[in-house]
Amino acid sequence: MCNTEALLIAVEAHPSASIERLDLSDATLRVWVGTRPVEGRANVAIEQAIAKALGLRRRQVHIIRGATSRRKVVDIDLADLEALRARLLQRGLTAD
Repeated sequence: MCNTEALLIAVEAHPSASIERLDLSDATLRVWVGTRPVEGRANVAIEQAIAKALGLRRRQVHIIRGATSRRKVVDIDLADLEALRARLLQRGLTAD
């Protein structure tokens, strides 16, 4: 876990995508990365993409469940879902 103020959120992973992007639909963060799911590289790319999109450091985002699945649970150093939505909207990304 990151710290005491952490948001656990469901992530739907889309590796090997032609365009990297994120969007939030309901309470699921969908992440497209260009990296292939080989030897955990896509997981690292997903963590990096989330951190970059939210203006966080890489160490503030961790996949805690679903390392080998498209459906993952990610721990993000944000207070709540509203803080996540606000950061996405601030950066011009899709949020609900």
